[in-house]
Amino acid sequence: DFEREADQEAIAVLRANGVRPSQMVVLFERLAAWRQRQGGADLTDLPIAVADHPADAERTRVFRDADSAR
Repeated sequence: DFEREADQEAIAVLRANGVRPSQMVVLFERLAAWRQRQGGADLTDLPIAVADHPADAERTRVFRDADSAR
């Protein structure tokens, strides 16, 4: 839940700086591509700083939806 709160703060910071929140989807896509190259590794194979984040699909939806929500 702390990571979800952090994502909401990230959305606020992005908006405050004139950046659409959906731009974060690029990061999630790059993480997915990295996992593919690693043979399907999941987030638990990444450093602790990102291993406890919500699933990419959830985060992608939240950041995409944030473009239209205010």
